[in-house]
Amino acid sequence: MPVSVKSLFEQRALSAPLLRLEVGHVGLKSHFFDEEEIEFDLDPREVQGPAELEALSDFMRLLADRTGKVATLTHENTKSAVILAVAPGA
Repeated sequence: MPVSVKSLFEQRALSAPLLRLEVGHVGLKSHFFDEEEIEFDLDPREVQGPAELEALSDFMRLLADRTGKVATLTHENTKSAVILAVAPGA
């Protein structure tokens, strides 16, 4: 694991850092594109039922609570096409 998020963005000049997490049975990947945003991508086919959706929602709730910002799930490359939003403390 990296020492800091800052070090990941410093690495981007030389490599493409990737963080992969398993949330339930859903794989989430962060490519560290933007220092102002935490972005994960997922394969929607992995969300096959209520258990996967609940695990994903719980993860989003954790992110929202820890960052104090709304966590949103959107269609790829479409920030305005919100599928799910979780506010801090929700």
